Amino acid sequence: MGRKFHGMVIDKTQATEMAIVGNIFEILHVVGVNVPTAAEFKANFATTLGPLVYLPSGWDSRTQIDVGTHEFTHVDQFWTGEFKGDVGFGAGFGFAYLYLMEPEARVRAEQHAMRAQWELKHLAFGEPLPKPKDCAMILEHGYMLDASALKLAEDLAEVWLTEVYYGKVDTDTGAEAIRIVKALGIAD
Repeated sequence: MGRKFHGMVIDKTQATEMAIVGNIFEILHVVGVNVPTAAEFKANFATTLGPLVYLPSGWDSRTQIDVGTHEFTHVDQFWTGEFKGDVGFGAGFGFAYLYLMEPEARVRAEQHAMRAQWELKHLAFGEPLPKPKDCAMILEHGYMLDASALKLAEDLAEVWLTEVYYGKVDTDTGAEAIRIVKALGIAD
């Protein structure tokens, strides 16, 4: 995934920059912002900054490829600024700016990455698809979204979940992840 999408995986627990972000999250959490604590951020959350994918250590290989598919979708979004078949965002720092500053952009980027992840999970591993509301509620903690943004997330999820249910692979990262797990013989 790293070679194809021009990104790199880094151990989150060893990265100084992630310790700094974790400390910022801890301060925000203490003052009541709905973000994870530093410990939760370090152990339970993958983070992508541009082409760098930070994964917590200790995750099994299945979790790494599952979450890695989601995160490499963000890497692809960073480089291209576009979603397949969609007029997207600006590439590079334009994408980063919109992701950070515009809730709708954040929702669209996250739902696109979630779709890639579920293309892999459902179509290669046979996992049952979640409900659209569940795909929205994942974004409730740590993404600083209001009720209208969460409703958009649910609406977008309803569309892509229906397409994935019928076998449609629409993301380059989902297609690549499925190709990799099939080549390795670990798909169902």
